[in-house]
Amino acid sequence: MSYKTLAPRPASGSRPSEPTTPPHLKKKPAPKIACEACRTRKTACDAKRPSCTKCTRKLLPCRYNSSGERLRQRVQDLQSSLDSHRELVNLLSSTPEENIIQVLRDLKAAPEPLAYLASARGDADVVMRERRPSTDASVAGSLHSQSRVELEFDEVTARYEIAYPALPPIPLATINPRPRFAVSASASGLDQPLLNFGGPGSSSPTSFFQTQPESTHPLSNLTAVLAARLRSAGPGTTPTYIDERLRHVQIDYWTSVPISNDFAATVISSYLEVDHPYYGFFDADLFLHDLVNREMTFCSPFLVSSLLSQACYTSSAIDSRALALGHAFFQEAEMLYKAERMSELLPNSSALAVFSMLCTLQCREDLAFETQQLGRKMGERMKLFGVANEGPNRTHFHNMSPKMKIASAQVAWGLYSWLSLRTLLYEDKAINYPPILPIPGGLPEDGREWSLGLEWPPHSPPSWMGCAFPALCTLWVLAQEIAAVYFINQEEPLIERVSLAFAESKYHKLLEWAATLKPELKRREQNTPTDTLIFHMYLHTIILTLFRPFLQGPQRDQKLRVFTSADSSPGAIYEASIIQMKHIVLQHHLDYPGKPFSNFACAGYIQLCSTIAGELGPSATANTRNSTTKSERRENRFYFDLCMCFFQDVYLSHVIALPIAQGLLCVALQSRLVRTSKARKILKLFQERGEHHYSSASPLEKKGAAFPTAVQPMQAQVIVNFDLAVVDVGAARAQVLASKLEDLVLFDEFTIDTTTTSDEDGEEDGSYETTNAIEINEHENDYESSAQSGGSVIGSDHYWTPTSDVCREIDNCWMGGCDGS
Repeated sequence: MSYKTLAPRPASGSRPSEPTTPPHLKKKPAPKIACEACRTRKTACDAKRPSCTKCTRKLLPCRYNSSGERLRQRVQDLQSSLDSHRELVNLLSSTPEENIIQVLRDLKAAPEPLAYLASARGDADVVMRERRPSTDASVAGSLHSQSRVELEFDEVTARYEIAYPALPPIPLATINPRPRFAVSASASGLDQPLLNFGGPGSSSPTSFFQTQPESTHPLSNLTAVLAARLRSAGPGTTPTYIDERLRHVQIDYWTSVPISNDFAATVISSYLEVDHPYYGFFDADLFLHDLVNREMTFCSPFLVSSLLSQACYTSSAIDSRALALGHAFFQEAEMLYKAERMSELLPNSSALAVFSMLCTLQCREDLAFETQQLGRKMGERMKLFGVANEGPNRTHFHNMSPKMKIASAQVAWGLYSWLSLRTLLYEDKAINYPPILPIPGGLPEDGREWSLGLEWPPHSPPSWMGCAFPALCTLWVLAQEIAAVYFINQEEPLIERVSLAFAESKYHKLLEWAATLKPELKRREQNTPTDTLIFHMYLHTIILTLFRPFLQGPQRDQKLRVFTSADSSPGAIYEASIIQMKHIVLQHHLDYPGKPFSNFACAGYIQLCSTIAGELGPSATANTRNSTTKSERRENRFYFDLCMCFFQDVYLSHVIALPIAQGLLCVALQSRLVRTSKARKILKLFQERGEHHYSSASPLEKKGAAFPTAVQPMQAQVIVNFDLAVVDVGAARAQVLASKLEDLVLFDEFTIDTTTTSDEDGEEDGSYETTNAIEINEHENDYESSAQSGGSVIGSDHYWTPTSDVCREIDNCWMGGCDGS
């Protein structure tokens, strides 16, 4: 065997010699040109000419493109794309201004720009057909008619999404409007008669305040039971107080009405959670500190009695026997008012505002007006509002303690907010200047403390206050600017003293400010916080007030300069806000299932109900009457019923709901929105729901006037026909319209055959009828069968327990199956 001879080892540090012959390397095959067919399939091609093997085998045409041909094709494709984009730009440039927003929306909705261009040329009819809204029966009952308010979905929504968010259609046929508080059998041991002030043979209701041992006084036993019941049905998820300091309150120090500490803490906690986030009459933290520690700097007996009265009235929606306590505290507050009305102290200013609200809700208009005027003058003397931000007014607050500054700001804006609400609903005189102190919980960039030269103490409101109050304060400032022109002289018709230019400028200011709101105040499709909904109620209420004077003349369709769209007229904006209000009110109604709710929402319901009730009446324009379709009238009847359900709930606590409902029914009868038979049923239901007002002593009975029957008027100066108020404010108030209701019902019965009356399109007038409490009360024997099927039936007792899902039952006769009787 022979071996290969090895070379000697190279010397250390030297590199090995390079091989004399290079290694054998595999050559890279020359690149081949694939045919178009193989290139498309991304398969190997042997590039045989004139046809490759694979194309020959599959009988396919075989074609080769050189690099020059491919480059030429690429240039042609780019040129075609450039021409298409140039055509698209020319299309946008040549589109009229009134259509440009719609073109941009269509362009955005298209899968790609060239697809929209094809549809604009008429080459994509199929695509356009797919994008058209469906017209089947499931959408026929949707919330609104797009054809009447194109502005709603175009420029307003695009530019001001917070004020006018895009709204999904809501099939009304799946919703049955019912009151949120249903009547059911009372719990065992809770069915004793309601308490009266004096009892048989008593000559004066003051005997109610006779000193008795707490264990033997009739209210002591009642309040212990009510406290547990109200906590379990209250707005919170757990039976705890909103502030733990309430566990230490000694209520007998503040009031002579003998109630338990537990009950007082429960209703105060409920007030702070339900009403205080909107009214904000006092600083809750400072108030609770003084309440528990028996101090008088930020608390007073007058304030405590007024607050407890309001809280008990609100709680009577859960248990009607709380109404007797509300009356007791009302009497005590009225007595303290006479003693404290001249004391210019912060807690008394707050108490005046609470008591004024209380008198308004209980139809004591004489006392409400007196306290409102007194509170306004007191606030101006204390420089809380109504004074210019200059000179000594600016230095008035410099020497105050930090707590006093915080309390002053809260009282100032709380009282200013209440007076602004009165201005909106009663057309009271506007306030010349807003508070010069910072808005509690407002943004730092508000800058009021810097303009005053103040070192403002850090103070954050509690989380349960929400975020609506600071925004509402700014909204009230804008509302007062409008009121200064609209409500300055009620003898001269509004349309003769207001210009469209003024309305347009204020509208633009409202929208620009609304665009800067916190994200928390943006509405959502589901689970929108209640305070956000109520804020948007008032935003659109002010917008409706702003443009209402221009609906009954040629300016209704006049184009506004704030928008580019041709349909940006007062009428279009008004209808756009009405659509928003309908969504807001419906969502709000579904969001308080059987829980105490704030009466602060009443203004939104009055505004919406007044608008839809009067749309076909004498104050409506010919344009509105002619353009109202059958489905829109059905929609209006739905929302009228919804508002009536809301006021039925309010009537459990506050008697002002009755004259408001009577006035709105009068407007609806005049417009033929409802029939006489239905109006009578609604009045009957109010009477049945308010029987606890009859059997319990009341502030009105003190004066010798019993609570009225369902068609007798009460003191209520609130405006309920806003269209009529444009030309005659006095005739538009609830008290005046309610007094005409009985005559109107009798007149209709003698002049109209309600079984055959039809409107112009063949639909029986009033045939739209929901299976709500009106009809269910006539079929109380159906309670058991309905309960077994998951329904909700209203019985005949007068103790109220919450229900959670009655608004979502499907009513088979909603679409016209009922006879309307």
